Amino acid sequence: MRVIHDADGGVTLRASGKLDIYTVTRLRDRMPRHDPGAVRVRLDISEVTMIDSSGLGTLLSFANRARRGGACLGLICTPHLAEVLRIARLADAFDPVRVTEAPTR
Repeated sequence: MRVIHDADGGVTLRASGKLDIYTVTRLRDRMPRHDPGAVRVRLDISEVTMIDSSGLGTLLSFANRARRGGACLGLICTPHLAEVLRIARLADAFDPVRVTEAPTR
């Protein structure tokens, strides 16, 4: 997980690799440090190669927490992950969802 301080004063949290039952704890540990009600928070999962139901649940939990605080959690993801969110009916939980191609290595 990398934290990037954006030019607009917001924060982008960039996750990579697997987002599953074994790795979501690291993401959960980083998110409380950034209050979506106080600063614009974007979660960049465009480098996530696999996500399971624990990962989806964690993303939804963050989005709900932001909404309760009067804010929205921005999400940056690949077309594949955007389709997973659409199928799971979770795409509307994030504002906005920006779809980008996965970085080439």
